[in-house]
Amino acid sequence: MYEDNDEGIDEFMEEISDDLNYKKSDRNTRRMKVSLDSKRRRRRRIFWGAVIILLLVGVAIFFSGRGDKRFAGDLAAINTRINRLEKQLAKVDLNNTKKTTARLENQIRALKKSLARQNQKIAAMAKAEPIVEKKPKPKAGRKYHKVRTGETIYGIAQKYNISVGKLRSYNNLAKKQVISPGQKLWVAPANQ
Repeated sequence: MYEDNDEGIDEFMEEISDDLNYKKSDRNTRRMKVSLDSKRRRRRRIFWGAVIILLLVGVAIFFSGRGDKRFAGDLAAINTRINRLEKQLAKVDLNNTKKTTARLENQIRALKKSLARQNQKIAAMAKAEPIVEKKPKPKAGRKYHKVRTGETIYGIAQKYNISVGKLRSYNNLAKKQVISPGQKLWVAPANQ
């Protein structure tokens, strides 16, 4: 019973393949043609790539051998020009160096003279008497006031009934001189 079915299926498949004009062997043939075409293309590409590489190598060898002879004269001319430029540059460097050195030496001499003058001034100042601010020495019978925080010359002058000008003159204070806490100010002459 199955044998009849198998025969029927085989016949049916043959009819369909005839109708479609398709055979199992056709499918394999197509695959072979495709793979053969790709192999041929690959071989052609490799061949032409090798030819191009050989041509490039040949051109490089050809021009490298001829280049030395063709450009030898140009290289010699360039070398002579470079040598001339180096000599000129050396002269310019020497001239500039000499000028710069001379200028620096003059500046050093001037600085030494200025330094000597400054040293003389310092020595003269050291010999002179030091300037010391004269502070009034407390004498017997004079009244003094010790400045506290927040006090002003005006407030102190009013406290002792003297003018601000007299208070400044008693204590040798300049007009804009500031007083500070702890400072002693003479507020009355000895005979008062």
